[in-house]
Amino acid sequence: MSLSKILALLILFVWLSSPTSALVVCDPCAGPGTEERRQELKLQLKELQYFADSPVRVVVRVCSPSDLKVVLSKGPQDREKRRRIEKKLDLIKERLKGSLKEDERFTLEFCVIKDGKVLERDDPENPFALKRKRLKEAEKHFAPEHAISDENLYRQYLEEIVALAFDCSDKLMDDNENGRASQLLRYYNFKKDYARSLALAKMFKEIDRTTYFSESVDIADQMGDGAAYEKLMKGQIQNFEDRGEFDSASGTLIQLGNFFYKKNLLKEAQNCYEKASRLATTDTKLKADYTFACFLASTDRLKEAAPIMRACLAEIDGLRKNGNPICRQIPEDFGTTFLALVQNKNRGLYEELLPSINSPMEKYGILDKSGRELTEAQFLEIKDFSDGLAPAKDWLTNRYGYIDRKGNWKIPPRFKIAYPFDQGLASVLPADSLFPLDFHQNPNTESFSIIKTDGSLYRKTPYLHLIPCGEGIFQVYGAHFNGASDLIDKDGKVLYSNVLEGLAKFENDSAEVFVVTGCQWSGCEVWPLGYSERLHLLRQGSRLSTIEHTKCKPTPEPQAPSPKEVKADAVRPLSQGRAAFCKDLKWGFLDEEGRVVIPARYISVGSFHEGLTSYCK
Repeated sequence: MSLSKILALLILFVWLSSPTSALVVCDPCAGPGTEERRQELKLQLKELQYFADSPVRVVVRVCSPSDLKVVLSKGPQDREKRRRIEKKLDLIKERLKGSLKEDERFTLEFCVIKDGKVLERDDPENPFALKRKRLKEAEKHFAPEHAISDENLYRQYLEEIVALAFDCSDKLMDDNENGRASQLLRYYNFKKDYARSLALAKMFKEIDRTTYFSESVDIADQMGDGAAYEKLMKGQIQNFEDRGEFDSASGTLIQLGNFFYKKNLLKEAQNCYEKASRLATTDTKLKADYTFACFLASTDRLKEAAPIMRACLAEIDGLRKNGNPICRQIPEDFGTTFLALVQNKNRGLYEELLPSINSPMEKYGILDKSGRELTEAQFLEIKDFSDGLAPAKDWLTNRYGYIDRKGNWKIPPRFKIAYPFDQGLASVLPADSLFPLDFHQNPNTESFSIIKTDGSLYRKTPYLHLIPCGEGIFQVYGAHFNGASDLIDKDGKVLYSNVLEGLAKFENDSAEVFVVTGCQWSGCEVWPLGYSERLHLLRQGSRLSTIEHTKCKPTPEPQAPSPKEVKADAVRPLSQGRAAFCKDLKWGFLDEEGRVVIPARYISVGSFHEGLTSYCK
């Protein structure tokens, strides 16, 4: 369960422990027959009292006769009780579907309590209505975190609102109302105030053990407390097994196996991987088996690993041929890590499995401005060239390194993330060994480094996100409670700090940024509010000194050239005299006059830098 559920869970615990627990939420949208439907549904929902010993919340939403939902929004944690309630709601949905009129549209919310009462939001028996109003009033005065400059005020407001919610709310708030406890937990973790984080997480233990374990595991990981991490992971595995959620148990077992493997506790790791494979069902079986095969290969047990890997590839091939969706089932690397592990151990096995793994993959090569393909398509990704090098992703290891203009590795692939060089330096996220399988950053333990063009380390940094933005400037995310970015020099000196939309891009010692002061909502869409600033780099000799900033009018977006010889579906802005255009899902390039210089024959292309870009056929 995500952090966004925290407040609802916490306040539900307080409610259920109180002597009075009755509530209905009813917020109908205007529509004919709504009142009659309300009374009809209330009568049917009374029957739910026999299936639950705690309040049951139901949402009935009708957008059209063919688009209706009857959803159990809140209910008992017991799996069997929830199943019986959901079965009853399916019957109510079928009755409703058969009697809906063409013009009926409404949304109704109900809460059924043990004695069969079905109360509405404004029902006089609702003991939480006034308290809920107080909570909403408090929310009105709470500004978005990026608009708050006083950190102490932010924390105090947040703690007061969460405390009020625990004590006063109806414990049934929607997702858009229940995120404050999530914010508070994130804030405590950001400040490394783990005592408060753990206390907040422990409040879930009696009402939702899954959330309790997941949050506590994350905190233990951040703290570097291995003993607590192991104990909590085992508790989460048992919790998932008790709930019958075997795919989740399998995924957690793999994480615990990885933990043991890194500690060189290979027997314990193997037990976890084997059990994960046994517990996994269809959706996760391939990933669990593949992980176990890679573990065996990493420990030189190729005779045991080979048949498991062959079975995985046969199943993937069968899914492809049957046209079944396999994105949730196949390994994220399509099996290449196993190949990398066996490449120098058993060449025969490598050659045997290579065609099954290599052929379906889309790969990239290097293209010049005349349309000449300088290399074959052999990389999973190629980013922009700078200082004569480009970050590229190796298809076999799924790691980034740096290639030259001919596609030769100048810095071997050994990074999870790599950005283009800028003035001889680049920010990278170093990777560990090929196993355990690890394709993404762990924000609790992994931070960026800065390297030179020869691959040597310039310095390690404490930053979780470090992105070059030109002229020797790096942009740092995650260093402030309110989401502000720092613009720093190569040695970490902070030259400018503010809440920015996107990445600053410096050219000729200048950049334009948008400073965010708020946001505007419309349905599910959000627009940032704020103003534009022009940043100017000031130097003392060859060293950066500071950044001056002044408000400015936003610069219009660069215009793309108009195609003259082809009717394009899309055209990108110019980059070094070339503009990528799309025609019938294929990409090519136009010149500044809009003439076709490279026909549309590629699945994907990049933008030109130093006269080169990437292509994918």
